[in-house]
Amino acid sequence: MSGGEPGRYLRTLAIFHEDSQAKMKEITACLEAESLRLYTIYIHALKSASANIGAYELSEAAAILERAGKDDDLSYIKANNAKFLSDLETLLDNINTVISAEATKKQNGSTDIESLKTELTRLKAAMLAFDSAKINEAAKMLEPFAQAADIGFRISRILQNKIIGEYDEAVVVIDMILHGIDEMDA
Repeated sequence: MSGGEPGRYLRTLAIFHEDSQAKMKEITACLEAESLRLYTIYIHALKSASANIGAYELSEAAAILERAGKDDDLSYIKANNAKFLSDLETLLDNINTVISAEATKKQNGSTDIESLKTELTRLKAAMLAFDSAKINEAAKMLEPFAQAADIGFRISRILQNKIIGEYDEAVVVIDMILHGIDEMDA
């Protein structure tokens, strides 16, 4: 699914990791509020995402919980949700270990902050202008930063948003990174 490119798969895992952490909190909140409709939506998203990274057993467990949500079977969900979340948390811990190890291997020295700022600023301007040629150029220059231990997952998020055309979302993350860099410089 990643075209045989380990780097692309690692970026996909990083995005899955980040999204799933948020989904775990949302799922817990839905159960506390007994909002089965919203619970079912979040479980469905995890079902699909888990299958996309090859976590088929977790995807199957999510499918069963999704069916229970659609059937308004709150008792089944309450009896099985904790194990599902525990299994998901174990998977996320393992993903984090792999991503961290890869980032450490690939990171040679510290991130070139000035180059990062320049490329982020270029990408933001290109996205705001909807200039696809410049967006592609700037994104290509940012790809090496996706392996940095400190900000790699955010750069991966920007690149993912670029691919799916979510420029507004990408600009929000760019602004977060630039703001963080400016605070470090102050």
